[in-house]
Amino acid sequence: MPKIIFSNVDKTLKPKLQFLQDLGLTGPDLAAALLGPQLSMLLKREPWLFFIPERALRDKVSRVLDMGFSVDSRMLVHAVLTVSGMTPETFSRKIELLRSFGFSMDECMAILRMAPTLLMTSEDKLKFKIDFFLNDFKLDRRALVSWPNSLVYNIEKRVIPRCRVLRVITSKGLLQKEPRFTRATVWILDSSMEEKSGVLRSLLFFGRPDQLCCNAALWV
Repeated sequence: MPKIIFSNVDKTLKPKLQFLQDLGLTGPDLAAALLGPQLSMLLKREPWLFFIPERALRDKVSRVLDMGFSVDSRMLVHAVLTVSGMTPETFSRKIELLRSFGFSMDECMAILRMAPTLLMTSEDKLKFKIDFFLNDFKLDRRALVSWPNSLVYNIEKRVIPRCRVLRVITSKGLLQKEPRFTRATVWILDSSMEEKSGVLRSLLFFGRPDQLCCNAALWV
């Protein structure tokens, strides 16, 4: 960051900031640009992006836009960070890893547009997470396409314990029908689960399916 402070504003910073402004990532002036949350993230996490030739930065953004990202998407900057943090070969390998589990190219791009930082996960961890959801948890592949952030969570500390809770609820017959593991999965992994812990404890203790009916929308 100190390097940025002593950089030539007109020759080094302004062209890149103007380019990003033109994409709609910032406010109407340079001050707003520097304070904009998305540009602040770039400055903090990848300051080197502001020192590469403008053409190189344009190429990276162009790659992201070609993937179907909108300039209005809050995920655009995250996608730029992702493609900037790996070689094209590594990026291609991770896409092929997704495809090896049966995801189509369109599904891979849909996953990427919703959770671009997912590809920053190591190949081994990414493979382990997908394998767990599809083969151990028996989650429908389409559910991961709809909620790819499930793959971002920590498997050992967050996913497995909460999936066990869902399985206990299912085994106790607290569901009137088998869950499709779509909204149910999102609910069980959601960060606000703690707010629902009282409901969970009541259901597990009393085993009353009728208590669940009013919350059916959470499960199906």
